[in-house]
Amino acid sequence: MNQQLKYVPVFRGLQEEFKILKTFDFGKNIFPCIEIVKEIDHKVRQPKEGSGKPEKPEKTFVESYLPLIGRIKSEKVFIDLPVQLKQNDKMNAASLLFLRTVVTIRDKRTEYMLKLASLKDFIIPVISTYSQITGERGSIRLQEQALRSTFTNIAFRTFMETFSTDIEYIKELARRDDYVLMDWGNNDLDLTEGDQEDIVKELQGLNCTIIFHRNPIPEEVTNVSLVNDEVVEKIDNSHIEKYQLFGGHCFSDYVG
Repeated sequence: MNQQLKYVPVFRGLQEEFKILKTFDFGKNIFPCIEIVKEIDHKVRQPKEGSGKPEKPEKTFVESYLPLIGRIKSEKVFIDLPVQLKQNDKMNAASLLFLRTVVTIRDKRTEYMLKLASLKDFIIPVISTYSQITGERGSIRLQEQALRSTFTNIAFRTFMETFSTDIEYIKELARRDDYVLMDWGNNDLDLTEGDQEDIVKELQGLNCTIIFHRNPIPEEVTNVSLVNDEVVEKIDNSHIEKYQLFGGHCFSDYVG
């Protein structure tokens, strides 16, 4: 169990977030988590048309992310290819393609995780169930078996909707130096609510590090709706004060 870890900020590949990942010293108490949602971080800038210069080859997944991850100043970094991210036609085309051709295919997602194996002692791969995507049973165990021999630690990400099934695999597979990222999503936190109470009891029985993740910004709050210099009243950061009551050893949210 990690006694030093206090905060897991989740990044989702925005340009300003990448700047922070390259420059900020996270120290010993913060492990960033990167949700990779595109095949490459950005396209290679090509010569102007008519310049006579040949086109440059596009970067690969490994060429995009290994240098970035390797520059992060922290003791560990979580890497997630987020299976829970909902696809829609308004999504960036590159992200939509990556989700459909890599993330939602279990074997392919695992293959991409293993592409980062040269940083195996630094990276903690995050795995989640495919029960809500393909209906496959035992997908957590299959991913754990495929990654365990390569990576030092593994993180299991679970959600309220899938917890009752996920926890049976997690109890079987999680080791003392592993992590469980309990993702509460946008749910209001209430220990008198039966399902939440049951989840907390199960989490308290695990012998590994529990990360309490919640999105403090409601879905209806958008960038364009924000008013300069005004407090955003709908943001709820109470998880910072509640995470220990809900079985967490440290807390997490979307840093961007």
